[in-house]
Amino acid sequence: MSPTSDEFFDRDSRPSDHVFYRLIMLTSNDLRVTCAFVIVAIVCSFLPECGQAQARGPRIKTQQEIYDFGIVPQLSEVSHVFWLKNTGDEILMIDKLIPNCGCTEAPLEKNRVEPGDSSRVELVFGSSTYQGEIKKFAQIVSNAQGRAPALTFTANVVTDSDAVGPLVATPCRLNLNEDQPEADGDGWVARFTLKNSGDIPISVTTLDKPDRTIETDGFDGVLGPGEGREVTLRFNAGMPDQFFSKSLTFLAAGPVQQRLTVPIFKKKPPVSTQAKQDTKVGGGS
Repeated sequence: MSPTSDEFFDRDSRPSDHVFYRLIMLTSNDLRVTCAFVIVAIVCSFLPECGQAQARGPRIKTQQEIYDFGIVPQLSEVSHVFWLKNTGDEILMIDKLIPNCGCTEAPLEKNRVEPGDSSRVELVFGSSTYQGEIKKFAQIVSNAQGRAPALTFTANVVTDSDAVGPLVATPCRLNLNEDQPEADGDGWVARFTLKNSGDIPISVTTLDKPDRTIETDGFDGVLGPGEGREVTLRFNAGMPDQFFSKSLTFLAAGPVQQRLTVPIFKKKPPVSTQAKQDTKVGGGS
């Protein structure tokens, strides 16, 4: 027969607070609770160290990984700015960005990013003769630890943006290779008109506009059926002589939602064309 707890201790010599006595007299439930507290304490003591280990090294984070241009006309160039933030505790070195298509460019503002700082990336898409829904991206090559986001954009490329509606832009693109802006004081201005081609009022919001070089208020408000509003763009004095790709994106809310992007660009002439122009200027044969 197994000895009882009393047989382990003499009643006269056993103090009520004897550690072995208390351990034996604990119930099974008490043991479970005690063990649980011990395990939790051990695990919690390691959590801060584990969190610090995960945060070490450079890391990339962007508030927006996917951007939707919505409707984009063919033979145009549009752009959108992404910001890459270093959320780690070491210097982030971005080697390059690799677009998955020759129609996309991804110029990087700086490749060395201090902890807590950000780098600007402007993705430029040439719609060329694409047609329909497209999805493109640029992969980031860097020394970042963990997951590196792919900067992605989508668009619905159309031959004639007026045929989509209800929100339309006239002209549907501002190509400064063909249309020179108007002189205005120390700078230049260009204009286009947003129009509601439908028979129901729509609410228009400017979602995205150039963050540099071009100033515009865009348009935010309600357009009634058939109503149009002019949007003015202001360029600095030297802007029309530069090559650039910018755009404005609008959201039209009504029975259905529609995104419309108006391209604003001046493309560098092809090498063959530029060579012919230089020959004429130089008087060569």
